[in-house]
Amino acid sequence: MVCSFLKGVFQLKPSLPKCRNIWDVNIVLTYLSSLHPPQDFILKDLTLKTTMLLALFSGQRCQRLHFLSVSSMVMKPDSCVFTIHKLLKTSRSGKHVTNLTFTAYSPDNCFCPIVCLSEYVKRTSKLRTGSDQLLVSIQKPHKPVSTHTIPRWLKTVLEKAGRDTSVFKAHSTRAVSTSAAAISKIPLSTITDKAGWSNATTFGKSYKKAIVTATHA
Repeated sequence: MVCSFLKGVFQLKPSLPKCRNIWDVNIVLTYLSSLHPPQDFILKDLTLKTTMLLALFSGQRCQRLHFLSVSSMVMKPDSCVFTIHKLLKTSRSGKHVTNLTFTAYSPDNCFCPIVCLSEYVKRTSKLRTGSDQLLVSIQKPHKPVSTHTIPRWLKTVLEKAGRDTSVFKAHSTRAVSTSAAAISKIPLSTITDKAGWSNATTFGKSYKKAIVTATHA
């Protein structure tokens, strides 16, 4: 009876990839390029751009971005390394998640995560009281943001860039960044390591159709 029930559940609601289509990353990058230099924009715009760049350059879930902290950050002129000291969705016994590394994008400072991170940390240093969490609220009293705030910020950027947020959610940044990396001939081992997948098979099953869509876009 249990087997028959589970077969019926599968027929009614099959397990299909969430990301059947992806948006063109260049459209969002064009919008982000208008928010440059970061010193000239208000905290809200700086926060939105920094968060989106972190999501695109890392290919990580919002949960991991939420756990980024200033105390676990090592900032250098050309890179920034974050160490995660908390359990994530992908954490398992005997193996913890690797450090999250961002490198400078020298071809164009408009899209450089180090430039935005440096300005963001500088701008929020006096606002960050009682907590060392990297991302803080835009509104007073500037408390550490929750896991629900970061997806909302990402959706705001997508909406401002002209993307349909009823179709594309915050998690779509994960598919977009990894698909763009695959199209650029980045080794799958590098992509799976950066995105936090256990193997290339997981990447292929989840985003094969998204890559094909991006290739023909």
